[in-house]
Amino acid sequence: MRLATALLALCTLSAGCAHVPPPPAASRVRLGVEELLAHEQYLALIRGKRVGLITNQTGLDSQGRSIIDLLANTPGVQLTALFGPEHGLFGTAGGGDHVGEMVHPALGIPIHSLYGQTRRPTREWLGEIDVMLYDIQDIGSRGFTYISTLAYAMDACGEAGVPFIVLDRPNPCGGDVVDGNILKPEDYSGFVGLYPIPFMYGLTAGETARMFNAEFNEHPCDLTVVPMAGWRRSMRFWDTGLPWTPSTSIMVSPESCFYELATGIIGEIRAVSIGIDRGTPFQSIAAPFLDGDALAREMNARQLPGIRFVPIEYQADRGLMRGIELQITDWHAVRPVQVQAHLMEVLNRLCPNQIFDDANAERWLFDECWGDFSIRRRLLAGESAESLIASWQPAVDDYLRMREQYLIYE
Repeated sequence: MRLATALLALCTLSAGCAHVPPPPAASRVRLGVEELLAHEQYLALIRGKRVGLITNQTGLDSQGRSIIDLLANTPGVQLTALFGPEHGLFGTAGGGDHVGEMVHPALGIPIHSLYGQTRRPTREWLGEIDVMLYDIQDIGSRGFTYISTLAYAMDACGEAGVPFIVLDRPNPCGGDVVDGNILKPEDYSGFVGLYPIPFMYGLTAGETARMFNAEFNEHPCDLTVVPMAGWRRSMRFWDTGLPWTPSTSIMVSPESCFYELATGIIGEIRAVSIGIDRGTPFQSIAAPFLDGDALAREMNARQLPGIRFVPIEYQADRGLMRGIELQITDWHAVRPVQVQAHLMEVLNRLCPNQIFDDANAERWLFDECWGDFSIRRRLLAGESAESLIASWQPAVDDYLRMREQYLIYE
């Protein structure tokens, strides 16, 4: 590896580098779960009732206490049933793995799986409860399935007449940036993209619930959002002072949420690695056949805001991997989904018919994650990233106008 590359790689490890976020702020944001337990107006919604709870390992307060334990020890609250999303209640199942029914080892109450035989709470399960709570830390990406679980659960509760309460949490990427194409339901509508929203949609779980309930769900529910105190749209997760709990085993830090938006769809391609094999999920693009210097040179020449690209080499099971590491330098200026479009264009030009063609692409996932089956075809036909981005902007502008009425925070 060239000296300049080695020096840049060394800079990656230095706390002084621009792409390393500042240390966590003193805690200033109060989560929805904390507001629920602190205010009688919210507690009254669950006191004396049989409570169902959709959560996972991220359902913690700012002191690291589980919402399951907090509710179980709140006088007058009867926690009756738990519901787990993809990866399960404890976050131990692999991505896409079937999750079965369980019983909570300490409380003796059922843990119903919303990623097993069904992805919606059944009528029988909803008959066990009087009110449903939702408390999960999401990552701000349309392709992450927790917002689909939220939508399905709200719709089922609306049909069954069960009130639904969302305990709000920060969007790790903030709420001031929207990026990426709008999903086309005529091409795909499913668990990795349910409704016509951008890939980086710029909402908290509570705001997302308000929009889904009013705009898209067939059976609107009796919805209450318990908002956070102190959160602002310009905040990135490290500005909140809250501890990070990985939403999955590969979402190792809040920064991972940004990088997932920049490489996650490309990760559905067999031919390249996005860094999981080097312990830095979503932060690199590499393959044995890539020229990292050429790829970095092409990407840096585009002068995309808030990001740079550094050539890398490393050994993996597939042999010597060559490619680039992504280094975000400005967490407010970067547009990660646009970065992904540019990466696709450059990769396709440098390696024609080696990455995005039918033989290599996991089309049913790659195309579905984009939510627009024309994108890969247009890319293979030679269309530029700038043209792709320009084509989806009018629909994004419509989305921005529509979402305005559902915003809770400044």
